[in-house]
Amino acid sequence: MKTFTTVEQAIIFAINSATECAEFFNNFSDKARNGIIRKQFAGYSRNEYAQIAKLSKILRDKPAFMNQAFTTSLSDDRIGKAQCHGADNLSYLQTLIMAMRRAQLARILFGELATQSPDQESYDIFMSLAQKKSTQLNGIACEYNESLLVFS
Repeated sequence: MKTFTTVEQAIIFAINSATECAEFFNNFSDKARNGIIRKQFAGYSRNEYAQIAKLSKILRDKPAFMNQAFTTSLSDDRIGKAQCHGADNLSYLQTLIMAMRRAQLARILFGELATQSPDQESYDIFMSLAQKKSTQLNGIACEYNESLLVFS
């Protein structure tokens, strides 16, 4: 179980994860099977950088919120399966599965952060990030399903 003692630790975890994801999506866009998918994953990378900016703003502007206790239900198993390390050795479909896991993990974390937000602005930001992760997850899942047909 991944437990954070403060919201600040959870946000720093999310920023580090988003940085890894941005690099991952940049690298993956080079391997994409066509130009449309290449653009889609390059867009996901840009979204990750925008997410980092939003999280950094909350980190900077909400010092009282940062010290709030925070516990999440993210299991170590789920986190481990979403790690980007060694992603270069994965097949195209395995890479898509890992990307879906990462998006799902981030969506859950943002949803939980939203429920503990001290104000409407923070709540809206976290819910917006969770919604973007859901959209990203759906896009990756569509590519996975189409790839199953292509590679089968």
